[in-house]
Amino acid sequence: VLHICGSPTNRYYHDLSLLYASKVIAADGFEGSFLVIDPDQKWYSGKSLDTLAAVHSIADVAEIATASDVGVNHLFCRRGVAAFRAFFEDILRLPLVGSSATVQTIATDKALTKARLAAAGVSVPKGEVVMRHQSVDSIAARVDTYPCIVKPVSEDNSLGLSLVDSAEGLEEALEAGWAYDDRLLIEEYIAGSEIRTCVIESENGELYVPAMIEYGVSLETPIRLSRHKLDTDPNTGRPISQTTSEEVPARCPADLSDSLHREIARQSQASHRALGCRDFSLWDFRVDRETGQPSVIEAGLFWAFGTISMISRMLAADGISLADEAARLWTRAAARKSDT
Repeated sequence: VLHICGSPTNRYYHDLSLLYASKVIAADGFEGSFLVIDPDQKWYSGKSLDTLAAVHSIADVAEIATASDVGVNHLFCRRGVAAFRAFFEDILRLPLVGSSATVQTIATDKALTKARLAAAGVSVPKGEVVMRHQSVDSIAARVDTYPCIVKPVSEDNSLGLSLVDSAEGLEEALEAGWAYDDRLLIEEYIAGSEIRTCVIESENGELYVPAMIEYGVSLETPIRLSRHKLDTDPNTGRPISQTTSEEVPARCPADLSDSLHREIARQSQASHRALGCRDFSLWDFRVDRETGQPSVIEAGLFWAFGTISMISRMLAADGISLADEAARLWTRAAARKSDT
């Protein structure tokens, strides 16, 4: 199994990728190796992240990939989940665990994801996309409800995300979002709990939803910001670990009623099918405090197969071996090589 890591985009995503890849499980029957790209477009490879050596040409990258049976893509940046995934899987014919580059591209576009899910009958927050060239006044005229959420269409880890309580805070939120993307999504804020789920495909095509995670948002901390997800270096802003903050604690399994659990599981499975996901998928929900209605707010089609990954934590809560499940899904993906 070839673990493809790093980022061609920036040091933030490079370090984030290595943070998760460093915790990847060693599955029985698989010999692991690593292929890393940095923001200077330089490649490195080795049997571990501590023993990397320079790879001198793209031909050498191709040789490493084609000698492998299956790959796990640990790149988080948009180029990594889309263009680089397509390069390895569609051009070099290395099967990668998880959804295709086409599906990953859709999932990194929050507006497109919402449209696909809504068309499939999945509940999503109301919202619309605004563009950098539009004036603040014209955007403000279209926002009829506060508080609202402002976030970049194609960014992750809550970067550029703001909760706006009134029209006075809108311009600042737009500027924060435009630092990351020329397209922003303004959508209704759903006051209530936040739930994370995942969907795992079984060998016979059934979709299994294991234990869910509930994030302890509150009136004081109503949304999860970047600092609630990752600790960063105060000097560089680059991620160094998962958060040590207890502002928004994560509880797994989530304490949900049977009916709410069933509805969130149903919408998770419907979302997986609507996007055309493969092997596994990850979904974030907000549950309206007044109506009890769950709505999907984000898709995240990542799983680093490490001990710190959220899907790994969900499986552990159900008593499922991470090593066994990794081996099963890697074997399943490797079998696709013979189909190409």
